[in-house]
Amino acid sequence: MLIDEDHPFPDKIEEKSEAQIRFLQCLRDHPQVSEKLRYALMELEYAERSLDTDFLRLYATELPVYEQLYLTAAPIFVQQNRLDRARKRVLELLSENTRLVLKTTQAVNVIEGGVKVNALPESAQAIVNHRIAPYSSVAETQNRYKKLLAPIAKSLELSFTAFDEVLVPHTNSSVGTLVVTNESKKPFKESVRVTPSTMFANTDTFWYRNLTKNVFRFGPATLHRDLTGIPMLHTTHTVNEHVSIDAIMKAIEFYTNLVVAVDFEDITKV
Repeated sequence: MLIDEDHPFPDKIEEKSEAQIRFLQCLRDHPQVSEKLRYALMELEYAERSLDTDFLRLYATELPVYEQLYLTAAPIFVQQNRLDRARKRVLELLSENTRLVLKTTQAVNVIEGGVKVNALPESAQAIVNHRIAPYSSVAETQNRYKKLLAPIAKSLELSFTAFDEVLVPHTNSSVGTLVVTNESKKPFKESVRVTPSTMFANTDTFWYRNLTKNVFRFGPATLHRDLTGIPMLHTTHTVNEHVSIDAIMKAIEFYTNLVVAVDFEDITKV
């Protein structure tokens, strides 16, 4: 069974849907086909074939009188409107499973992410399978993903690359983030990498959000082992909780550099 997830591809009947429509036309006289659907399929057949220039000449004697008069008098745009209405009516009467045969389907088959319990995954991926409709193409399917996901990535301030095309580039317009990142590196002689983290229970931070979007909570310390050989995190909130002299000095240097740097930044950008 083909199962569509959220944001399914639209239900459509196009010129290249001919094979599927012919299949439905063959089934229209089956006892289990409703009278409404049977009539809608007949109307669709008339609407499609009426646009064929030889249709009236070849089948005039087999058509009802009203159909002959219609084909003789109706201009092309009226006949095209009739075809559009007939296609729409058939789609309305078809079951959901039957409509899947007429359009591009999508189903998430494989989802991967995370390595253990109680740890948020650093990355995750999903593989989505498609059966592309005859009237569509791989390029059209890819473009749909671009239009659907690019606005979401932008709203979440994420970069987005799809099919080797950068649609939402990585940007960092936060002056506060740049200042903190740059000044965090200065106390260290060796090369360091600065990454953010979230400390839970900081509910009071919420009340600063109307003041600025750049809210930072600092606890500068080193994770290196001190002279006792004990890593700092191993003694947090327990016996022998302590901070090494080296960590204190680097924390002082960090705050000194940060205060000086912020003093020179354009406060209107923060």
